[in-house]
Amino acid sequence: MEFRTSKRQTGLLLLLALLFVGVCLYCVATPDLRMRTTGLFGTAFFGLGSFILTKQFLNTQPLVVFDDVGIHSYAIEYGTIPWKEIRAISETRIQGQRFLKIEVSDPEPYIARLPKYRAAFARANPSIGVSPLVVTFQGMDKTIDEALTYLRQHHPDLLRE
Repeated sequence: MEFRTSKRQTGLLLLLALLFVGVCLYCVATPDLRMRTTGLFGTAFFGLGSFILTKQFLNTQPLVVFDDVGIHSYAIEYGTIPWKEIRAISETRIQGQRFLKIEVSDPEPYIARLPKYRAAFARANPSIGVSPLVVTFQGMDKTIDEALTYLRQHHPDLLRE
């Protein structure tokens, strides 16, 4: 099962970001210094956001894959987490956001693959009661409910509900 970028959601966010770039450029053209300054910062911020969203929109690669080998996480860069190394998978919520919490015997090899800033967050997760390895389905073309259905059908022994 492959989870890819939701083109609809990403496309709408991209259009909104481009609209804000236009509004900020208008502010840059005004004579008021405060408006121009705000416009410059806004243009940079929403311009960067537009670049990132365009990159995501054009991405055709899957972000997460569930297959016979394991969970392949390309979005978060854990790489492949083989089923045989997974002790348990459960759903968790943080401020209304739903995640899959993946428990492995030794999460460190997966955390070591992450960029430094992401690794720091992953190592801090246990302090808020969350596994260092989590997968979100926000902005993807399939939902966490579809992932849970797959897990119930293919790996019920790992799922903790």
